[in-house]
Order: sequence, then C-alpha cells, then structure tokens
Amino acid sequence: MKTWQQYNDKPDNGKFLIKFMSETNLFRFFNNGQLWFSRADQFGDKMECVTINDLKAENFPFDKLIERKHKHLISCWHNVGRESISMWDASYESLSDRRVYAIKFKTDELIKLIQPATFTTDIENLIKENLFGRVVYKNLLKDRDELDIDKMKRVAFRKEYSFSYEQEFRFVVKGNKVFKDKGYGLNIGDPMTLDYSIMVNPLLVKGDYKAYLNKLKAHPVGSEKYQDSELVGWLKPLEW
Repeated sequence: MKTWQQYNDKPDNGKFLIKFMSETNLFRFFNNGQLWFSRADQFGDKMECVTINDLKAENFPFDKLIERKHKHLISCWHNVGRESISMWDASYESLSDRRVYAIKFKTDELIKLIQPATFTTDIENLIKENLFGRVVYKNLLKDRDELDIDKMKRVAFRKEYSFSYEQEFRFVVKGNKVFKDKGYGLNIGDPMTLDYSIMVNPLLVKGDYKAYLNKLKAHPVGSEKYQDSELVGWLKPLEW
C-alpha cells in the first residue's frame, strides 16, 4: 500500500469524522470491518473531479471528466466539532439506502487506522497516490478565470461553494489507470475493538427510531458501540 499523504493541513480540522450509513452498509461494516471507497462517478455531484480548464473550455470535455472520475476512489466524511441537524440526511432512493445510522471516529484516530490498511482487492499496481484532508470549497464557475490553476490540482479535494455546508473530509486514492469496479473495501480492523461510536438518526419518527435502535442493540457490535446522538436530548425521538 502506498504511503498516505495529507493534502490540506490547515490546523482547524474538526475533532470528529462522521459518516452516515444505511442499515445495509452499517451491518456490512460489522461483518467485514471494511470502509467503502466509491469510484468518483458514483457520487451525486455530476461535476465531481472537474478541473478549471474543463470549466474554461468552449466545448466541455465530458469524456475526459468521466475518465478522471474513474481514476479516483473516495471515502467521504463530515469533519466537525459537534453534530448539527443539517448533517443528518434523511433522503434516499430506496428503503435499503436510507441513511439511518452514523459512525463517529476521532479524526486523528481514523487517520491512524487508515494509513496502514489494505484493500480487499489487489489494486496496488493501479494506485498513483493516497491522500487525505479537508475539501476546499470555491465558486468554481463564477471565479474560474481568477482561480490559480497551480493551487487547484487536487481535483477530488475541491467542490463548488454551494456544498460547503458539508464540511467534508476525504480519503482519496488516485489511480494511474481507471478502476474497473465501482468501489473497493479497505480493511481497517475488527469493528468490535476499534475506537468509535454509532448513532441512530434522531430525526426519524418514533416508530422508525425505536425499530432501528433495537436492531442496532440486538447486534453484539452495535450494542457495544451505540451512543446517543447529541441531538437526542433536544429532539426526544423515543417520545414522539
């Protein structure tokens, strides 16, 4: 595995990294201890990995952007000091994809876990570099003529400013060739012994909240790692 390098090392990183997950993905993590890295074309933002030159081109180079996306694997996290209601995303394409849980690591601890970890599939020969750090948000379209291209080379670490509410932190694998699969699992260790916590979405209605909480507590790992969301005291999801 290639050495991980920090991209954006500004000192104001949030204390925690939080990832919101569907029931299916959380219990898969319990079973295999893998964090999923999605190929960049799998994200909802169609302009993922766009360059300033792309935006300046008279004819937008869609083919080049698609190929670039296929050369990036990304694991996305919210980098915060504490939770906020806006972070909990209750939207979903199907019930199985509904984001009802979140896993929460201390930022420094997760970085330490990922640095020596290996992927389930041998893709080392495809990897050019491994990077981690905070996303930089810019008015890419509005200010494209003024932005310094030399300072905007890490395409997976910049997004349009309208996404800035995400406070996103990423682990990024850049390939020298395209990755054929839509994503790969990174083995970070035994989910029972790792230092992290799991929360249930406090915006769920009472019946759903209770059902997902019971499922979590019925699992040995879930029971061990469960922790109330900071918002439970205010939202009281078990009461109404």
